[in-house]
Amino acid sequence: MSSRSSWADLFSDDPTVLVEHDVTEAGKSGANRQIDVRLTHRIGDITYVTIIECKRWKEEVDRQRIDVLAATLEDLRASKGVLFTTSGFEEGAEAMRATEESSSS
Repeated sequence: MSSRSSWADLFSDDPTVLVEHDVTEAGKSGANRQIDVRLTHRIGDITYVTIIECKRWKEEVDRQRIDVLAATLEDLRASKGVLFTTSGFEEGAEAMRATEESSSS
């Protein structure tokens, strides 16, 4: 086994969590959305969906990519979104994150 764990490995002992990789799903707008990782967590009658985007880019992630993730969350009615990057975020993306954090507090 490699030293890197997959998302499925992290939740392998939890039958309430479904991990899917490289999913394409049509949203309420009719647009197809590609998702790197989708976590679906069911607790009783409640379902939480977390969309995870993984960006291994040379360039920093820009605000437009954050906007696309936000639109995807809305379109797919996901509960949460997470974006991981190996290169950091541009100033505009950082400013948007700070705005989102302050509005959700």
